[in-house]
Amino acid sequence: MNSAVEKNPIARGAVLVTGASSGIGKAIALNLRNRGYRVFASVRSRAARNELEQAGCEPVELDVTDPRSLTAAREHLLTTLGRERLAGVINNAGILAAGPWEQIELDEVRRILEVNFVGAVAVTQTFLPRLRADRGRLLFIGSVAGRIAPPFVGAYAASKFAVRALADSLRREVAALGVPVVLVEAGSIRTGMRDKVRFERDVDEAYRMPFASFQRHFREGRQAGLAPEQVANAIAGIMDDVAPPAQLLVSERPSLLYRIYLGLPVRWVDALISWRMGRAILGSDHD
Repeated sequence: MNSAVEKNPIARGAVLVTGASSGIGKAIALNLRNRGYRVFASVRSRAARNELEQAGCEPVELDVTDPRSLTAAREHLLTTLGRERLAGVINNAGILAAGPWEQIELDEVRRILEVNFVGAVAVTQTFLPRLRADRGRLLFIGSVAGRIAPPFVGAYAASKFAVRALADSLRREVAALGVPVVLVEAGSIRTGMRDKVRFERDVDEAYRMPFASFQRHFREGRQAGLAPEQVANAIAGIMDDVAPPAQLLVSERPSLLYRIYLGLPVRWVDALISWRMGRAILGSDHD
């Protein structure tokens, strides 16, 4: 067993983490396991399964878009748990795609919404009865893009706006049922998700320069963002908090700056984003 787990043998209940093969989900799973939680980690790759197993986590095959997979995961989890408490479910599974709205394929939009939003709804419906019984908590990994929609990742932003609405609405529905619902809005995070984004689109000439600028800005964010472990630490704090917050911003920028940004008139925000994109274009020209 992982030595960090041996130093913290106090059982804190079980947690399900979706999308734990890499990035934020993997960091969350390992962090919570090291803190004494029993962690069920949904994975899609054998390499991730082996690494998580070696760390003391219990991998679960789970496709959040497949009802049969969800049913099988629930039966496995509940059978394995027995009377042990389900302390939390962390909806982290997500995918990202980039491209102008005019040209992005509708099937790609549907896939993003299906995984990032509908999948979170499906996982919630699947495990909420047990969370109510055990008074566990429900977490959603959102994004700053769920408040400020950047250009060229509109489908991803739309899914995160929807997740924010889901978390807000659900929190108000279950307020009296003993299930805290928390939305964690992440800023720029250094994860493998950025490396999987397909940029080799044959975009229309009208979008070519701004899309190239976006790519440059996106690549810079890959280096400047927070480490996934910093998000995982915030999640662990929420799990241990007697009175967790309804929403938490985890970002490389001060939360005050985002509050100021969000309070600006929409046209001002548009202008600021355009200015930043223009700076990226200038930087690209001088490389």
